[in-house]
Amino acid sequence: MLKQYMTKINGKNFEYYEGGTGTDLVFLHGFASDPKAYKDTLDLLAQNFTVIAPSIPGHGNSENTDDLNLNQISESLLNFIKKKELKNFILVGHSMAGLLSTYVAVKIKSKVNCLILIDSAGLNEHNPIYRYFLISFLLPLLTIGTTFKKNAGKRYVRLVNYGTEYLKRGIKCLRNKHILNFIKELVLIDHKKIFKKVNCKTLILWGSWDKFISVNDAWEINKLIKNSKVIILNKYFHGWCCIDSERLAKEVKDFVNNYKN
Repeated sequence: MLKQYMTKINGKNFEYYEGGTGTDLVFLHGFASDPKAYKDTLDLLAQNFTVIAPSIPGHGNSENTDDLNLNQISESLLNFIKKKELKNFILVGHSMAGLLSTYVAVKIKSKVNCLILIDSAGLNEHNPIYRYFLISFLLPLLTIGTTFKKNAGKRYVRLVNYGTEYLKRGIKCLRNKHILNFIKELVLIDHKKIFKKVNCKTLILWGSWDKFISVNDAWEINKLIKNSKVIILNKYFHGWCCIDSERLAKEVKDFVNNYKN
């Protein structure tokens, strides 16, 4: 089980969770969430890695940056990584944090061993902004299909916990005066240039039924990142990595082991 810690980054409170043994793995959560929503997933990953899961500024118990945007948040994460003296680590990002992870990986190329993007934001979807608000609050429901598999009871409990944390944190995020501009930056701006700059080996994981960010983006990002591989998970929605924790842990472990070999 990961333990909660607090530190100061740029003079502001910065929350993170850490636990496990092995190669360092930094896990960045999605928008309107925090590491607690990924508890089972992080605990499983901690069986093979030293997992470090920060609450991105403006989420969880981490204070906002002065202006909520990709540049300031990525700088806070870089300062956190520097403070932890992390080197040659694995970087994992889900949804919003897929794009954030890409920014971090490009800024400190020599320190990131490999990058894992899960249903990542970053390409211009050309959808009305209200669509993202609507689907964001429906995400827990849109993930229910992931529970209709082996160990359905355990997955259902994860779904309830994920939904509870997600909605609670989502309401908190909406109170931030910068949130609309941040969402526009995430989904209405095309970040192809940053993906093209990634030079570490990259795994792209995507749910085939993702209604929030099109599965077509997985293949587009694959074209942009030269040294990358795509795995599409059949009938999985956007938040699948919080529900099928076992599948994510397996894919990450297999990718890292194959990369070493």
